[in-house]
Amino acid sequence: MSVVFPQWSKSLQESQAGAEQTFKQAARSLFWTKWTLVASVLVSLGIAVFQFNESRSAGIDSAAQAEKSNAILRQQVELQRQALEHQAKEAAAMRESVESLRSAIATQSMRTRTSTSTPVQ
Repeated sequence: MSVVFPQWSKSLQESQAGAEQTFKQAARSLFWTKWTLVASVLVSLGIAVFQFNESRSAGIDSAAQAEKSNAILRQQVELQRQALEHQAKEAAAMRESVESLRSAIATQSMRTRTSTSTPVQ
């Protein structure tokens, strides 16, 4: 028992450290994804405003200019959709990783409890 408990404790600490690192990576990834999406929206709006001003000053047909703006906006929406899909996949993978670590810790804990409660003959 004097050998098993320290090993279990060390294993438990390593598992917790791994779970914390996984959580920090997920948080960092979500942080950057959020700001990337915000920047994408701001760039889209900036492009739309710029094109509107250019079309007014250049006298370009508004229907053609609107079509160009719509195409750019559709492209931005597609990029945002792809980023969100990537974020969802990454979040799911992180959840699975954390859940497997929790399961491993629980299993390890049960084994330790069982081995310490078994009477020695």
